[in-house]
Amino acid sequence: MRKFLKALLPACLVFAISSCTFDTIDVPPPHDPNHHHVACGDTTHLPTTKIVIVKNYEFMPDTVSISSGDTVRFVWQSGADVHTTTSTAVPSGASNWDKPMDATNCIYEHKFTTTGTYSYKCTPHFPAMVGTIIVQ
Repeated sequence: MRKFLKALLPACLVFAISSCTFDTIDVPPPHDPNHHHVACGDTTHLPTTKIVIVKNYEFMPDTVSISSGDTVRFVWQSGADVHTTTSTAVPSGASNWDKPMDATNCIYEHKFTTTGTYSYKCTPHFPAMVGTIIVQ
């Protein structure tokens, strides 16, 4: 029995180590102009990231409300079609965007620093595939 346990131990260790996951935190370098400094314990001004899934000829959700300084991460999930996330109307002073979304370009992030309502579309599937981002 002892020999069996000694033989089983290395396999158990390999399995235990291989099933571990290590989370990483993406910390922007200090010279990054988008780096936010907040007081310890202050969570009211931390930027967040909202996810919009690009799948099945729709943006999910198609309307997102965020705060100024937040980021929207568009994530292409599946399918053979090429989509885009393309701004159609932005508030004065805000930047436009036009990015392909497919298996090669599966993530696009846009940081919103100007308050107002942003409209966007998928160029190949407009007018069926549209979305709105409200920045407060």
